[in-house]
Amino acid sequence: QPAGTYTNTINFYAVVKPELITFDKAMTMAGKMRFNGFFKIQDVTPNVCSTIEQGQIGQLIDSRDNEVYHVTKLYNGKCWMIDNLRLGSTSSIELTSTDTNIQANYTLPASTTSAFDSRSMAKINSSYKNDVAPITYGSGSGTVGVYYNYCAATGGTFCYDEEEECYDWGDQGACNRDFAEALYDICPIGWKLPTGSSNGDYLGTSRESISTPLSGYYTTTQINLGSRGIFWSSSHAPYENYGLRSILQVATNGYDYREGAFGRSSGASIRCVLSE
Repeated sequence: QPAGTYTNTINFYAVVKPELITFDKAMTMAGKMRFNGFFKIQDVTPNVCSTIEQGQIGQLIDSRDNEVYHVTKLYNGKCWMIDNLRLGSTSSIELTSTDTNIQANYTLPASTTSAFDSRSMAKINSSYKNDVAPITYGSGSGTVGVYYNYCAATGGTFCYDEEEECYDWGDQGACNRDFAEALYDICPIGWKLPTGSSNGDYLGTSRESISTPLSGYYTTTQINLGSRGIFWSSSHAPYENYGLRSILQVATNGYDYREGAFGRSSGASIRCVLSE
């Protein structure tokens, strides 16, 4: 072109944005199959979780009772259920290691309030009450969640009365056992109770991020529904008090993680996190 002359040329370039990876997309990519119209929560793996875009919310079905749960991937990289566990019925439920985070088959007892008793802890012994059963709460059976004592929450693995064994029998082995981590629970296979302590799974969560409701708790009656929520962890409370487990507590004044001060015979909610 002659010096001093210019042409007005506009070049257009296509910008291809990467496809957003949702739970459905990640499960399809992993070759998972739908069950009753949803992907199964039991089929989520750490590899699937790592693929999903942070902040995505999906709906997955629990193959044990066809309950559908909302799940999300937090910005700390963990995948969480953001609904309370609703596993429970007026009939007992047979759980196996193929669908539940347990080592041996476990019968989740029928839902009832009669077994919740703050005066005696559940113990696997014919002279004591067996598993303290869960009860549903909220408007309509199972629509909000289920309260579980720690025996039921851990699939029958923490049902002994450590306080009696430690103080009355002087059994130090039993005392030490109660400080152990709960390795098994009634979360879907591949999921688990969150660990406690300041560096546990609840670290990096908030009341908003995992949608923790003020679902109350249960001792001899329902307490604090609408003003407080109590959620089990897999860890012992950091106190010299046998039988207490670490909890997540939320209240009307905001999110507050507190360790301890909740006995295993009482009923609290369960929120599951994907195992890593």
